[in-house]
Amino acid sequence: MTDEAVDPWFSEHLFDAQNWYPERIGRRHIIFSRPSGATLFSMAIDPVAQLPGWRRLPGKSFTESLFIHLLPLVERDASIVFLTYPDGAWIEVHGSRQLESGSWTQWLLRFFEETPAEQGGGQMLVVLLEGRSGALVFERFDGLDIAYYGPDDLWKEIASALYGPGDTHPPCNASSHPAGA
Repeated sequence: MTDEAVDPWFSEHLFDAQNWYPERIGRRHIIFSRPSGATLFSMAIDPVAQLPGWRRLPGKSFTESLFIHLLPLVERDASIVFLTYPDGAWIEVHGSRQLESGSWTQWLLRFFEETPAEQGGGQMLVVLLEGRSGALVFERFDGLDIAYYGPDDLWKEIASALYGPGDTHPPCNASSHPAGA
């Protein structure tokens, strides 16, 4: 890990020095998964062949729509942590902070996607919600994954915002998996 003081909550709930365990805070629900090098940020500019399953708002890109749909959750209580996984050998924390609603835009992904691990490996942008009871995780390894980990009641709220009221199942290219799957 980096020399930066790390909040002990992270090591108790998300990772240790070598491994990543977001399932510790709850069941995993995949929101989006794309096994390619295309970035989520690029969806704001050019449409991609594999489109997300969330509702696209009129006049907005899929990326803008994602951030608009989830803004009410972020406004209540959210913080972020940026992690890299150099060579897949250890976890480095590159900072954590409270997330202000004005910072919750597609531009947040630009820094994330343009700041790779120094020696290769994956990177993660973790958005902790509701007093850290749940987490939205943007992961870049061999592709791009967006997943939610946490309690089912918060998942229902996220799914309703993304896919429509009462809908807890993504309509395409995403699925829910039990913890550890």
